Amino acid sequence: MKKITPIFKKANNAIVLAFNDDFAKYAAVLIQSILNHSAESHCYDIIILHSFVSKENQTKLLSMVEDCENFSIRFITIDLENMDELY
Repeated sequence: MKKITPIFKKANNAIVLAFNDDFAKYAAVLIQSILNHSAESHCYDIIILHSFVSKENQTKLLSMVEDCENFSIRFITIDLENMDELY
């Protein structure tokens, strides 16, 4: 697995979530809550670890932050066959 590095240079707050397609709508609620309570002076780097989140749901989640310069959502696909690599 490749190393995950911060996307913002200053005031970077990494938020890591792990879910599959079945929980995408609940993740959207969480992301909306973060958006509602965020500070403009901070940057939010949301990293989503998943084994399967459909392209449709990825697009929907990305659209939530498309107008926010201080938000980023990245999807990292996890190979469930090689879970030992994560440790």
